[in-house]
Amino acid sequence: MQEKIIPQNISAEQNVLCAMLIDNKAVGTVSGILKPDDFYRQAHQVIYRAMLNLYGRSEPVDLVTVIEELRKMNKLQEVGDVSYITLLGEVAPTAANVKFHAQIVADKAMQRQLIESGTVIASLGYECPDGEIRNAVDSAQKQLLELTGRRRGRDFVPIQEIVESTVDRMGSMVESDEPVTGLRTGFTDLDEVTAGLQPSDFIILAARPSMGKTALALNIAQNVALRGAGKDEAPKRVAFFSLEMSRDQLVQRMICTEADLETGELRPRREDATLKYLKQADAAGSQTLHATTKSSDGMECGETHQPVFVVGDKAAEDSTAEERKAVAEETQKQKQQVLDRIWMASDKLAGSSIYIDDTPGLTIQEMRGKARRLKAKGGLDLIVIDYLQLMQAPDRRTNSENRQHEVSEISRGLKALARELNVPVLALSQLSRSVETRQVKKPMLSDLRESGSLEQDADIVMFLYREDYYKNAGASPVHLTELIIAKHRNGPTGKVNLFFKNDCTKFIGLNERDAV
Repeated sequence: MQEKIIPQNISAEQNVLCAMLIDNKAVGTVSGILKPDDFYRQAHQVIYRAMLNLYGRSEPVDLVTVIEELRKMNKLQEVGDVSYITLLGEVAPTAANVKFHAQIVADKAMQRQLIESGTVIASLGYECPDGEIRNAVDSAQKQLLELTGRRRGRDFVPIQEIVESTVDRMGSMVESDEPVTGLRTGFTDLDEVTAGLQPSDFIILAARPSMGKTALALNIAQNVALRGAGKDEAPKRVAFFSLEMSRDQLVQRMICTEADLETGELRPRREDATLKYLKQADAAGSQTLHATTKSSDGMECGETHQPVFVVGDKAAEDSTAEERKAVAEETQKQKQQVLDRIWMASDKLAGSSIYIDDTPGLTIQEMRGKARRLKAKGGLDLIVIDYLQLMQAPDRRTNSENRQHEVSEISRGLKALARELNVPVLALSQLSRSVETRQVKKPMLSDLRESGSLEQDADIVMFLYREDYYKNAGASPVHLTELIIAKHRNGPTGKVNLFFKNDCTKFIGLNERDAV
């Protein structure tokens, strides 16, 4: 079996160091690509560090200065003395290809790190104690994330280049007369305030329990997936992470919303129960049933109390049979109408690109990995998370102070995820109970639960507020809901009015352009 060679390219390393010796401009180019540990040969790591020391002090980098710096570091003999430094200076006649050679060195370093990560992950599998598999998987994901996260940061870009591309984009916006530049949520008034959900934005939707957070998030996800694509555009792809509800519950909600179906229509109605009773009575050998009551003297009276069923005549028998048949036909007709609406809505949803993950207690690493894979398979346009307080940090703690730290880490991780994948991330959040203790119960930024980092990291913070939420149980509901845009990093704040149909968990925009 042929022995495998560790990935390396000594010639490329020598060419990089030679270019830095003969051209000081190459030092700046290479320093933005390579770290000392990226060189495979130990001597090259030491020489590169000496060059970076000189460059950091704004001193020239050449044969003389590098040799002197190595003497000061007591490393000259270790790297091969003056003769090897001189040899490096003669490897390449020009520094023209230094960037290409530096990238070769970086790629070989990445390969070596991949081998090392694989070895660490394999040892985790062999040495994992019983009951610790989740921690082992988290550690393995950390290894891979550190590897994939080893990308080079962007260098300085002259403002002339940025201005040119920005003006082109702004010009297109002006000429198109299109106020919405991001994803359309399906709520016209909201889109006019936010210009749509923008790529790389971290958006928080917060409210007290049972205010309609999940309903609104599902409505937005459906609108984006089913109706968010423009002309000649591919359907939008949405990832929905549900840490609170199961995927079956979510899909049932979505079907009811799309079909405008009240949840009561899925349950047996009173007519069904009556028909069932009559069928049971017939099966027991009963004839036509008439409800009458008798007074104390034995005479029948019209006022009905507890009904007593007695056998009637043939005409009444025929009449009741016809009524029973009419009830059965009407009930079946209603059922068929409901089923038709369900099938039409389910066909629409089945043809959409909505992907649901209902894994409880996800960590930010797990979520990032799943979102990356989904984007790599066919693209990704929106991520929805219900809700972020149910997420876990890898090193979970129990006390409240550390929980605030965990939520801060989760918040920063979601913002980084939005930036990395260049998609909007809509995360639902609970509000603290302090809202309930105030006279005015409209939520504020300080009400976001368990962390002040949420309001700092988020590009947009929205609150749901419905006045009848705080009314007495006997009061008639109004269903008018305020969607308050309390923070908008790149635009105005404001308020949008929505109507909440709680019987089918559906929000309806009050703008005449919104489809009801």
